[in-house]
Amino acid sequence: MKKLLALSAAVFGITVLFTGCSSDDLTGKWKYTYGKDNKGDMILSQENADITGVADNMSGHYIISGKVVDSTLTFEGKSDKNMYTANCTITSSNKFKGIYNTSTGDSGKVEAERQ
Repeated sequence: MKKLLALSAAVFGITVLFTGCSSDDLTGKWKYTYGKDNKGDMILSQENADITGVADNMSGHYIISGKVVDSTLTFEGKSDKNMYTANCTITSSNKFKGIYNTSTGDSGKVEAERQ
């Protein structure tokens, strides 16, 4: 019985290691700032490495899709009029920061905090 439990624990540990599971799930509500004084809200959902969600700010409503690899979050937001990409570092389970670029040529820093 002990050998069976040890084997089960080892298989579970290997499965977690190779599926890339993380204790830091980005699912939830976030407040973010971008550029100089711009603010917005986003709702993210994470399933394995895939990120989906929505964001709202002074420029409009965006549909978000992206990926998480280790401590890197990359995503894009698309609206009817604009698109942006963001490359961020996850600094804790409640914060990420990085840079963004828009289809209109704007770029700058973005920082987000879980609500």
